[in-house]
Amino acid sequence: MSQFKWDSRKIRAAELLAEGDLTQEEVGLSCDESNPVTRFSIIRWLECPEFSKRVDELVEETGLARKSEVIKLCKKQVRDRLNNDDKDSALDWLKQLSKIQGWEKQEVKHSGSVEVQTVQIYIPDNGRDPKD
Repeated sequence: MSQFKWDSRKIRAAELLAEGDLTQEEVGLSCDESNPVTRFSIIRWLECPEFSKRVDELVEETGLARKSEVIKLCKKQVRDRLNNDDKDSALDWLKQLSKIQGWEKQEVKHSGSVEVQTVQIYIPDNGRDPKD
């Protein structure tokens, strides 16, 4: 494999990727406006250990956490809370985990009608029985 060579576009791409605000395509456009970098080039760069290591270093320097790190933290907190028999707190951490994963309850809207069936339950001795 050939030696990875740094240039100003690769340095800028690493910085922008570490910030975590832009997509790979947006990073490519922001690296060099006169000569944009394709998303595929950025993917190739990320496959290079030197480049991905530098992105990781920049992430650590800025103190940003990756989604996988946050998920690991949530899972650890859930386990710790359950081991300490703190089910309410564990449930709170599970809710956070579900938000991060995109598993939140979603509202579904529809048009039309829905047939609702009513079920009536009769329980003896609830005061409605006729008295002798």
